[in-house]
Amino acid sequence: MNAAQIEAMKAALDGYFTTLRDGFINLLSEFEDKPMEQSVVSIPEPKDERLLTSSEAADYLGFSYSYFRRLIASGEAPPWYDYGRNVRRFKESDLEAWMQTRKKFAREQAKA
Repeated sequence: MNAAQIEAMKAALDGYFTTLRDGFINLLSEFEDKPMEQSVVSIPEPKDERLLTSSEAADYLGFSYSYFRRLIASGEAPPWYDYGRNVRRFKESDLEAWMQTRKKFAREQAKA
């Protein structure tokens, strides 16, 4: 690649990034005066019960955090409240009920 080709590429990239920057600035200006809408519907916290983070829930159940995240990803985790992207909260009573279900299942499997 010679110097002229390099300069042509630089000019093309400069033009591309300038266009990209200007488009982004225009997009931002459209939202500047508008109130931000919530993208996730927030769920009210249950009354009189503390909500645990994923890490706290894993500790509460005696699991490692990585194992608990695998349970979440596979859909096998206890029910949770969504408060946004990757923001989950767990009720202690749901964790207890979930553990009882797992214990019952394990006992049934042992008898079979």
